[in-house]
Amino acid sequence: MYETRKNYIPPQTEAGRFCANQCLTELNNCYFRCEQDKANCQTVEDIKRYTETIIKQNSKNSDNFNDFPISPRSCSDYDCKMRCEQNRDYCHTNCGGQIQSFKVCTAFCN
Repeated sequence: MYETRKNYIPPQTEAGRFCANQCLTELNNCYFRCEQDKANCQTVEDIKRYTETIIKQNSKNSDNFNDFPISPRSCSDYDCKMRCEQNRDYCHTNCGGQIQSFKVCTAFCN
């Protein structure tokens, strides 16, 4: 298995490096927002599961017990964090920096 990694080469100018540092700050803020969104999603999913469980338990007709499927947890921050990284890459290059991508073997390497 291979994984793509990146090496960020800083811009050559002072203004470019300042700009690239702002990109890092925004990346961290973006990650934080993703984590908040995931936590909020998990809270909503927990409430849904709890509500569905109560409805099942209080159902007067036990034949209808399976009529209320418990929805699966579907909260992930993967896509959000990928967008953060794409924005960081775009920002970094717009500030004059460069990005070198390379593949690294992570499993089943011979």
